Amino acid sequence: MSLKFIALSGTVSVTENLYVYEADGKMMIIDCGVGFPDLEMHGVDLVIPDFSYIVKNKEKLAGIVISQGHEDHIGALPFLLREVNTQIWAAPLVTEFIKDKCVLVIEDGPTLTHGGMSYGAGILAAEKYGAREIIDPRPYAIGTIDETFKKYTHIGKLLPAMGYGHLQMEELRETIHRIPCDLVIIGTPIDLRKVIRIDKPTDRVRYDLQEISTPTLEKLIEMKLRRSELVL
Repeated sequence: MSLKFIALSGTVSVTENLYVYEADGKMMIIDCGVGFPDLEMHGVDLVIPDFSYIVKNKEKLAGIVISQGHEDHIGALPFLLREVNTQIWAAPLVTEFIKDKCVLVIEDGPTLTHGGMSYGAGILAAEKYGAREIIDPRPYAIGTIDETFKKYTHIGKLLPAMGYGHLQMEELRETIHRIPCDLVIIGTPIDLRKVIRIDKPTDRVRYDLQEISTPTLEKLIEMKLRRSELVL
């Protein structure tokens, strides 16, 4: 087995760390940090590594390992995760630094609107894992998404995934694009990333139904079918 090491950044100074290891057709990234501008770089806030090699070979990417929580090791993660979707491994303390993000939560549209719910799996996960702030999408909503917020005022800071046609899907995509956030949490039954392009780091929440009382859903359906048979 041959091992290839590529220092995409972090060789000139102690910042902007980004290293790639390749073996057996797989690629692993170690750290993904930003650099800091010097006095000659007027108007520049951060220096971001060149991700073009990673994006070109993203089908090989097995994951990212973060060695520590300083910005020169984690600061570029939001920018890289706009281009690739992969796993991240880090120590518990470092994970807390990564978690401390401003989050947009997208929930299932019909559940929030016709279903009358004011929460879903996405917001529960965001609160459980310590999001610093839930970004309110309402000031950025356009078209039918904006109309949905006005009609269903109980939705609050959750973005309903309304997609009953090409226009509405495009309005949802544009609304997400306008919202400034570090991470998008997707709590919808389908993976939105497969139907619209989301140009921000994303994470998807899944959930299972656990029946804790009787009659169960299966029993209710069975009773309904039996009544239908009697009517027929």
